[in-house]
Parts: sequence; C-alpha cells; structure tokens
Amino acid sequence: VAPLSGCVDPRVGVRRPPPPCAYPWVRNPDESSAMHSAAVTEIANRRNRAVWLREAVILAGYGLIAILATYPVAWGFFSAIPGYGQDDYQSLWNFWWVKKAVWDDGMSPFFTRMLFYPEGANLAFHTLSFYNTLILGIPLQGFLGLAGTYNLAYLSTFPLTAYGTYRLTLRVTGGDL
Repeated sequence: VAPLSGCVDPRVGVRRPPPPCAYPWVRNPDESSAMHSAAVTEIANRRNRAVWLREAVILAGYGLIAILATYPVAWGFFSAIPGYGQDDYQSLWNFWWVKKAVWDDGMSPFFTRMLFYPEGANLAFHTLSFYNTLILGIPLQGFLGLAGTYNLAYLSTFPLTAYGTYRLTLRVTGGDL
C-alpha cells in the first residue's frame, strides 16, 4: 500500500473526487500550486495579525497599569520628575549632559569640566545609562523636553519589564497562558 499523499482518496477503484482536505496546509494534488500558496499565505497573514494584535493589547495593558501605579507621574509628564530629590536629579543631569556633550559640543561624554571645576571629572565609571541617555535621550529631548524624556524612560521600564517577563514565561512553559 502506497503512503497517503495530501487529500487523495486512498481507496482503490472508487471513481469520485477526493474528500475535502481537513487541514488547509496540506496540498491537494488537484489544485494548483499558486492557489495553495495563496491560501496558506492568507491563513498565515491572518494568524500573524491576530498574534500582533494580542501582543499589542498585552503591552498596552501593562502600560496602563504602569501609568496607574505611578500616579501622578503621567499628569506632570512634561513639568516634573518622580523621586525624592536624590538620584533622580543625577539621572536628569545625565540626560542633559550626554546630549550636550555628544550632540551640541561634539565631545566625549566621559569627561566634564562642569564638575570639580577647573580640573574636571572623569565620568568613565559614572552611571550615564547610555541606552536611556544616548538612544532615547538625544532624539527625544527636542520633542518632549528634558523632563518628558526622563519620564518616558522611567515609565517605559515598567511595561517593558512586565512584557519581557510575560514572554519569558511563555517560552519557559512552552505555551500560551
């Protein structure tokens, strides 16, 4: 007995069309290859849109939870920064300094004469947080201002961490939650 191929009726001597295929990704030998690939592509596109929509809704939900949990940060987004006046001002200075050094003055952000003047300070071991200050800070300061850029970096950590944990959980458990 020959192995089954696609949706071909395995019974010998029966002169009727093969039964409809139960699985859309199994190619029926009677249909053209172009029709098959178009159908599979459409099914894959619908599935990808559904997956992207689900992931976007999950990320937006985490963003909403972050806004509610950090109240009143979102209400003073462009005018105030969260914190008690300690490391938050240093982080705000980091955003300002990296933009000034790299973008405005075209120099290295690892040394400044603005601290310990006139000798200056080596910032090689300083917490400049280059992902936030260089990648987010420089392009966004023109649109959001200094406080808005800092608050965006601050608020984005919560939903991105929650979403990363969600994706890790899916990978470790091997399925949907």
